[in-house]
Amino acid sequence: MISFIEMYKRCSIRDPISFKKKSFVAKGGSVKVITKDYLRKKSVVHPYESNPGYSARINTFFYSNDEKMIAGYWKAPQGWFDVEIGKQSEINYVIEGEIELLCGGKKITAKKGDCFLVESGEKLKWIVKKPIKTIFFIYPANEEIVEFFKGLEK
Repeated sequence: MISFIEMYKRCSIRDPISFKKKSFVAKGGSVKVITKDYLRKKSVVHPYESNPGYSARINTFFYSNDEKMIAGYWKAPQGWFDVEIGKQSEINYVIEGEIELLCGGKKITAKKGDCFLVESGEKLKWIVKKPIKTIFFIYPANEEIVEFFKGLEK
């Protein structure tokens, strides 16, 4: 395994500006820090059909080359919505806040520092108990999901 210091030595920094932005190109790919300011500023409104008066903010900051994996930032106020997960699974890491997920008569609560997995095909009620921020990953995304998220960005 290569250490961070060794990786840093092997990397070619494009220019001082990139370095200041915490971004550099490593041999074979790039490494980039996505700042909380970027996540906030580039987020868009995400409405929910199951609760028309409720909306969250979302920033899908990464799509894999084949668009099968999506990573994003989700920020939501207190409230609720119902959702049915399609053929994809979703993992959320809670940065702050608290959420209850109701599924099949069972309830789980996730708080700051927790990670939760929602399997494909599940029907759930998401109840945001305290305003929440998460980083989420969706896999495998299908064309409909990709179009939905990219449509929000327009």
